[in-house]
Amino acid sequence: MDDAHGASGTTARGVEASPELESHAAALARARLRFAVPVCLLSFGGFLVITALAGFTSVLDAPVAGPLNWLFLLILLSFPAVGLCAWLYHRHAVRWDARTAEIIARTGESS
Repeated sequence: MDDAHGASGTTARGVEASPELESHAAALARARLRFAVPVCLLSFGGFLVITALAGFTSVLDAPVAGPLNWLFLLILLSFPAVGLCAWLYHRHAVRWDARTAEIIARTGESS
């Protein structure tokens, strides 16, 4: 094995790493990545598009209503979007924490 695992399959803490534990931990890591990667890409991509449109074009200068233009509206809408991402992350994190506690209980390890 490599880095945290020795030749006998024990972790750095000296606990035997069972295949069941490793499969549960890998599934949990995949679940976290399935959520985090798309949300990060969409968030970063959205902010990058707004920045590029605002800095290099005049597309967002068109008025929406009175003195309110598209740039101001999109930036204003970014705050609820960030709040939505945080709320979704919290919902998922509660499930991940429950799965982590279940894995720990199954293996008899304490954190």
